[in-house]
Amino acid sequence: MKKKHWIAIAIAIIAVVCGIVIFTLVKNSDKVEPLPLVVEEPEPAPVDPVEYNTQRFDELISDIVVTIAYTSGFSQESYPTGERFAYGFNNTVVGKRLVREGETTTENDAYETTVEHLQKYVRPFLRYVTREMYDGELIAVAHFMYNVGGEAFTGYSADGKQIKKPSRLLVAINNNESSQNCARYFTGFRSAGGMENDGLLKLRWLQAALFTDAITSEDLLTANVIGIFGMSVPCLFGNSQPDKDGYYTPKITAENISALFKQKGLGLTTEELLIF
Repeated sequence: MKKKHWIAIAIAIIAVVCGIVIFTLVKNSDKVEPLPLVVEEPEPAPVDPVEYNTQRFDELISDIVVTIAYTSGFSQESYPTGERFAYGFNNTVVGKRLVREGETTTENDAYETTVEHLQKYVRPFLRYVTREMYDGELIAVAHFMYNVGGEAFTGYSADGKQIKKPSRLLVAINNNESSQNCARYFTGFRSAGGMENDGLLKLRWLQAALFTDAITSEDLLTANVIGIFGMSVPCLFGNSQPDKDGYYTPKITAENISALFKQKGLGLTTEELLIF
């Protein structure tokens, strides 16, 4: 057989083999698992801290009232407090008017008054906090503003005009300083009528403990109402005098927290007070 015939036969065989291979591949192509489709997840939108804090404030408002009820107790009748009168859970304002001498209230009404005050006179000032706060921080700051006012905390009036420098506490929070540093700056507000007040200093210790999550609002439900005032300043701060920079360093230890909750003979627990 001539050489060219062998070449033709070889080409024919190769063509047949290739055809078989191609046919087999096409036939089995539907059995091949397709490659997974990779879809890139979009980057989550950045969370606006003011929006977050405000929303979380609304969700935590009952916890905030718990801390207020614990530190104030309840008074059915009005009593003098500085240049004002207060009743209920230390409510000095009802709606748009001041509490008047001789007025009375109930626990339920005092609760609603406290919630209304927080919504009207505390919530708006959260717009000056420019970082997200943890729950304990938010509860502590709300309790603090309920006590000293949003203006003192932020340096701004209710209508948005700057009237003074922001508090050192607000600056520290916005600068994301450590919780221990922030806790100290609560104690910058401890005077009434120009005189340092031990009761206010004890409030600042509790706010610092809430801010650092050493104490929670759930803890205060089981604690005896206004038990904070049965503690001594040296027990809570380790020193009866401020540090060189004018602030106190809270002594937040397991021992003094345990002592706080073990106090007896102080009357109702916060949880019992708020059952109405």
